[in-house]
Amino acid sequence: MKRILIVLGVLAAGFAAVLVAAFLLIDAEDYREPITEYASEALGRKVTLGGIDLRVFPTPAVRVQSLSVAGHEAGAPALADVAELQLKIAVLPLFTGQVVLRAVELESPRIFIPFDENGDPILPTPAQGPDAAQSPGAQASAPAQGESESDPAKPALAIQNIRVRNADLQAGPYAFSGGKLDGRFSLGGSTALKFDLADVNYAQDEVKLSGPVRGDLKIGESFEINLDDAALVSGDSFRKPAGDRLRISGPLGQELSAGVLKEASIELGKNEFPLRLLLEAEPMEIHLTSTEIDLAALQPFLGQDTPRLRGGVAVKEFRVKLEPLSIVGTATLHSAGVDLEQGPVSVSGPLAARGTVLALQDASAKIGQNEIGVRGSYDLERGRSAFEFDAREHKIEDLIGFFAGDSKLLGAFAAGGKFRMSGDLDTLSGSGHFAITPGQLRGFSLVQELLGPLSEIPVLVAQVKGKDLSRYEQEDFENLSADYTIENGVLHTDNLVLNYRYATANLRGTVGLVDLALDLSGEVVLGDELAEELSGSKPRRRRVIPISSIAGTVDNPRLRLDRVQLTRVAASLAAEDRAREKLNEKLDGRLGRKLEEKLGPGAKEAVQGIFGRLLGGQPEESPPSEQAPEPPAAEEKKPE
Repeated sequence: MKRILIVLGVLAAGFAAVLVAAFLLIDAEDYREPITEYASEALGRKVTLGGIDLRVFPTPAVRVQSLSVAGHEAGAPALADVAELQLKIAVLPLFTGQVVLRAVELESPRIFIPFDENGDPILPTPAQGPDAAQSPGAQASAPAQGESESDPAKPALAIQNIRVRNADLQAGPYAFSGGKLDGRFSLGGSTALKFDLADVNYAQDEVKLSGPVRGDLKIGESFEINLDDAALVSGDSFRKPAGDRLRISGPLGQELSAGVLKEASIELGKNEFPLRLLLEAEPMEIHLTSTEIDLAALQPFLGQDTPRLRGGVAVKEFRVKLEPLSIVGTATLHSAGVDLEQGPVSVSGPLAARGTVLALQDASAKIGQNEIGVRGSYDLERGRSAFEFDAREHKIEDLIGFFAGDSKLLGAFAAGGKFRMSGDLDTLSGSGHFAITPGQLRGFSLVQELLGPLSEIPVLVAQVKGKDLSRYEQEDFENLSADYTIENGVLHTDNLVLNYRYATANLRGTVGLVDLALDLSGEVVLGDELAEELSGSKPRRRRVIPISSIAGTVDNPRLRLDRVQLTRVAASLAAEDRAREKLNEKLDGRLGRKLEEKLGPGAKEAVQGIFGRLLGGQPEESPPSEQAPEPPAAEEKKPE
């Protein structure tokens, strides 16, 4: 841009000479060839001028009916085509070595800047002579000692009024049409430009910008770019509709270099992002300084599938280095989260960044009305997260409800664990412990699942006939707990305990965290009260029923029992009762009388006790007044 303006200055100097010649009635066409030769050499491209008209009054001016700058290679589109160029020249400054253009007006300029295979623009470079030491595109050497930078071949240039109308630009992914530009320019002095680009189109990768862009720029003072009426989209994650506020502004330095831009402020909706820019640093740095971010106000600019945001982030400072990425800084989350269908989920606590890792320390996550202590970190470069949590006395139905929509599992929940994840939930790994005490699984009763198949076995049909077993069929449990590990989104446990009042299940297996699918097996231990109800006597040993599998889901488990093992348990329960009845019949008859005769009083009760223990039951105790003394020693009275 600077080189082009210098060329315009040289053109103006040449045209100024033409004006002086006009006073002497010299034909201006005589100056066409030297002007085009100099411009062609300065740009390294062939420059072609159309008809030249001179005007002396009221202000000396030159009008070129067409101007063309050739493309970078044969057959390439022209770098620039201008329908009309007007230069209004101040004559007197020419005598002091200054070129002052009262006005530069371009009508319908068409500019095309191609890009190379590396994505860099192919710009004009000065033509090099055969003896030149510089390569094409190398910068000119500094002036020798004592030599003025204001070489006569490069006169000082000032443009009091720049006016461009109906401009079109195509430069790689950048394009606009119908552009307008007004301003002033001065080498080493003040420069101010105001532009209005009616229809800008930019598309590269997933970023697209379309619509009008307006701006105001004053070198040494400030700048502002107004994108309110333009639409900006970046993939599926960001979208700014036309009509929403987006402005970039800040102070400008005096020098035309990357260092001219040191600070900027981005206004997006109701939020403002103040930036400190170190564009000349290696690597480049961008600092986000102190600000309060309203997450809800960002909602209109996020993807359509993004849940509704809530809360805010108080940024102290984030210092970002690019290539390679590195972030250092701190912020505080204030109930930052999303509103789900079941209720809000938010996080509060300090956030720190170091390198590529964001870390959350001693924070709290709120899910519905449940608050959980959390710590965690996220690696921006690797896309991995690690976190730990501690939950106490929460409602398990609320927690499951957020992920499954509804929960048949109810109860007071306490848990803790440490986890890692590198993407979706199926990449979750870690370990922990949980307990629900007490709780309920609506629609499922472990005892009911057992009694149904057990009571249908023939050896127990008569025994349970007429008995009301419904009081044992409870959905409420006393405790559900397990230690577990998680690998690839699947929970593994070897000690899951589901404890009801009348039975306890000891299980092992897996639970899917994505689909909540169950794949468990183990055993059920009948409680004493239930075992006595089924066998007719108090048990002396555990009654264990193997469980082949528990399938289905957490909300809808399906129990499958081993029929062979179940039959053995049923036969054992029934055999106890039948054997005890037969023994009592014998002991109440002749056998009992012989035992009393041979062993003395109490012998019958002693035999009942021994046999009852062998069967797993317990004999009926005699009243204290009827208890007999121990039988005499064998040598005093031998039994037959």
